Amino acid sequence: MTYQATCVADIIKRVNNDLFIPGIQRPFVWELHQITRLFDSLMQRYPIGSFLFWRLHQHNRGDWEIYKFLEHFWQGDVHNTEASIRQDQDVTLVLDGQQRLTSLVIGLRGSYAIKKKYQRRENIDAWEAKVLFLDLVFVKTEVEDDEGNPLDDRYRFEFFPEDKRPTNKSGEHWFEVGLILAAEDETARDQMLASWVTNNLTVPTERKEIAKETFSRLWETIWRDESIAYFTEEGQSYDKVLDIFIRANDGGTKLSRGDLLMSVITLRWQRLNARDEAEELTKALNETLQPKRIINREYLLRAVLYLADQDFSIRVSNFTPANITRIEQNWECTKQTLIFTAQMLREQGLYAEDLSSTNVVMMLAYYVQRINRHNPGQEIYVSAQNIERIRRWVIVMMADGIFGLQTTSLLSSVRSTIRKETLGSEDFPVDEILQVFRSTGRFEGIHNQWIDKFVGLKDDQKY
Repeated sequence: MTYQATCVADIIKRVNNDLFIPGIQRPFVWELHQITRLFDSLMQRYPIGSFLFWRLHQHNRGDWEIYKFLEHFWQGDVHNTEASIRQDQDVTLVLDGQQRLTSLVIGLRGSYAIKKKYQRRENIDAWEAKVLFLDLVFVKTEVEDDEGNPLDDRYRFEFFPEDKRPTNKSGEHWFEVGLILAAEDETARDQMLASWVTNNLTVPTERKEIAKETFSRLWETIWRDESIAYFTEEGQSYDKVLDIFIRANDGGTKLSRGDLLMSVITLRWQRLNARDEAEELTKALNETLQPKRIINREYLLRAVLYLADQDFSIRVSNFTPANITRIEQNWECTKQTLIFTAQMLREQGLYAEDLSSTNVVMMLAYYVQRINRHNPGQEIYVSAQNIERIRRWVIVMMADGIFGLQTTSLLSSVRSTIRKETLGSEDFPVDEILQVFRSTGRFEGIHNQWIDKFVGLKDDQKY
């Protein structure tokens, strides 16, 4: 295995020209402090880890979803733009290193938008795009403490709003990091250095040498240091590439089984883009329910299998080509059912702190799907009477803490009960479901002793 090395500027030039992201990658998740730490590491000539690329041959491009790197990132966004690839264009996909490369792109030629407090996400004025700056005159002389342990960042990188550039207070001289890309050679470097430091009267004389050193170090970091070490896989076997991808992403923030299986689904769906569909649905469910434990891809895959009357454990054997095709065929109905169920719970006040388990969404969505199964394409409907039954059932079960103890077998039993009881009725089968929970020995029903434990609670206690 032979690695190649290049500088940051050269790899940035390749991004979104011949270097792209495969559909099996996760969304960008780094925060501002991680980006500034990456740039500080580069400035200190610390290694930032190797990168793994895959050169995709032209005849295989139609089998892969190819996305562009984010340049202008909105915090919490989960969407990369699909790339438009020319027939004659070289394509290399990043199997390992997306978070680091995206961070470099944002810092050097992009921005990072933060939502203002108490503002709604859909309001364009709620967002403030920030760009990366470096304080040229900041210096930290001690890089180790008294015991020889390394201190935090040596250089002062910060993000500032792009429409409110930082003013240089006493002892500061901020330089927009992305400007360094314009200094492609030493002549351009010297001209930029003279403009920003040497001939700049706002830089105190005693700090000019520090500013010169910092500026020069930044230029070397971007244009000279071969700090980007990468290996390019040339083989075209899907199985091998997926295996490489899984192994490469097995460190750091580990991929879940749901992430990996979503990779397989993305490759096999024909009509829809599985990655985009899954991300949009999880985003909608999380925004509606605001659960303590975020709804992720793994939960979504379990829910999809649950609604399809399949084994809903996250195993590769449950995602055969036939099952994947069936999931795609039923996707629109599944998506609308889950969204309707989440909105129904929210309208009853059962969300955020007042919804202790998201598994209840799967169970109720299965009921909603069952009673609407004879009306495909029509608006989903649950009667007011049954919504009230559901509301009371959820509150009673949460009050006793039962939802947190659900097992796969218990969820399967609830599904079987709902399937049986809705053969000839649309009523939500409260008593029958409660009987399933009683069979576990954990729930005895409402009685005087059950009520007594709540009567003496004080305002600051859990319930």
